[in-house]
Amino acid sequence: MNIELILHRIEFGGDTSVCLDTVAALQRQFMHKVPFENLDIHLGRPIHLNEHSVFEKVITRRRGGFCFEVNEVFLRLLQGLGFCAVRVASTVLKNGGDAGAPHPFDHETIIVHLNGGRWLCDVGFGHSPFAPLPLDTERVQHDEAGTFRVQKDSGAYRLDWQRQPEQWVSLHRLDPTPRRWQEFAARSAYLQTASDSNFTFKRLCTMPTKNGRVTLSGNHLTVNGRDELFVDESVYGDELKAQFGIVLSSYDWVNPRATKQ
Repeated sequence: MNIELILHRIEFGGDTSVCLDTVAALQRQFMHKVPFENLDIHLGRPIHLNEHSVFEKVITRRRGGFCFEVNEVFLRLLQGLGFCAVRVASTVLKNGGDAGAPHPFDHETIIVHLNGGRWLCDVGFGHSPFAPLPLDTERVQHDEAGTFRVQKDSGAYRLDWQRQPEQWVSLHRLDPTPRRWQEFAARSAYLQTASDSNFTFKRLCTMPTKNGRVTLSGNHLTVNGRDELFVDESVYGDELKAQFGIVLSSYDWVNPRATKQ
């Protein structure tokens, strides 16, 4: 993937030296410029895990995607800049948001090896920290996205989010074993069509902004969790462009469960 085009896509002009500050700055900028979205699923457009189609969608057409797309682009960016970064698989946990029946390849995420430590980096979970989280300590980390921690869990690692004081929600459980991208292909295809997948349940586009997280879920637009607006289909495309910079060539929504299995 063309590293300069990715940097241009996320409007990043800062230092790209191999250090933790760079990873943190890139992760924050990427999350604020590339939305997490599942619109292709509801347009009946199969998402294939190949470099050309994902790059063309996320970078050239300035779209977003789900984890198998946007985390892959971010991984390639880090690797292209000289970071030791690997993709790993994670199981989405029920109390953190069901993405179909739990499966070890529910979610693609990233581990960066740096300065003798390992860091969890994720731009494709929807709700996740803006900064890398250390895997080798259980230090609680705060940022504008919330309060998070990583805990060891029988050879794996569990990402927790503090919903409110003294209440932690487990989001996903990652296996640190490096994986090939195509190992996620079967799960990606399943989540695009299955009746028990959250991705087929409703359209979703979400992204943090300087004014707070903006989410278009179905036809409801919210900012920071507040229901601001019902978006009529006649202006749906206008809101996508205004809020997320997304321009779609058509709005022929389909039932994805009736498309190619």
